[in-house]
Amino acid sequence: MTAPLRPLGSGGPLNVNLLLRQVILEGLAELARDDFRMRELYQRLDDLYAGSQDVWVEETKAELQRVLNLGQPGAVHVATGYPQTAMALPWVSIIQESGNEDEGQACMGNLLRTASEQIGTPTEDDWESARTIEHRQIGVEWNARVQVGTWTLAPESSLLLHEAVKAAIFLERGRVREAGVLNLSMSEGGMTPEGHELYPRVGYVPICSVSMQWTWRQTKRTKVPTRVRLTLTHGN
Repeated sequence: MTAPLRPLGSGGPLNVNLLLRQVILEGLAELARDDFRMRELYQRLDDLYAGSQDVWVEETKAELQRVLNLGQPGAVHVATGYPQTAMALPWVSIIQESGNEDEGQACMGNLLRTASEQIGTPTEDDWESARTIEHRQIGVEWNARVQVGTWTLAPESSLLLHEAVKAAIFLERGRVREAGVLNLSMSEGGMTPEGHELYPRVGYVPICSVSMQWTWRQTKRTKVPTRVRLTLTHGN
């Protein structure tokens, strides 16, 4: 008997929150290990701080490498949801802003492709020993927007970590595409949290908004008749 055909679809919608969390974790870990990338990331900022030269870059790089030492005390947390206490900082929050069908592309349930799966081998005496399954891939183009915030107790530290987060996403764009994302774009802004019963007391949170587009696919399976039965009736 032939091996079963693998499903054509993705099995469900892409969880962009978990994907982006993994991408940021991998990107930050790569930055922390790469001295060259660290210097590249902050070289321009050093030019803005007239006279600081390499001392400022080295101090900033060392502090960020400490923060990016993932899994160690004082390292940054990358998680869905907002931080609730100052003890949790530094924190990179991942919050999905929106998700919607892109009707300008494939609409919900559009047929994308088909494939046939032969199970068993029919014989002259036993046609029922085999069957053919038709796999139909249906899909829709989907857009999602995710907000990535950088939380620390000092606005300058938040801005520096924010640059590292942006660089991490940029570095790992290939990882996002491997997951099936067709397009990825970023924009940025910021917020001053209000309602301190919900948030820790921070002055400013830089925001990176990440937009992603992919095709949400599902597989429908239908048995294809391999034998036609003809029944004749005679009238009076």
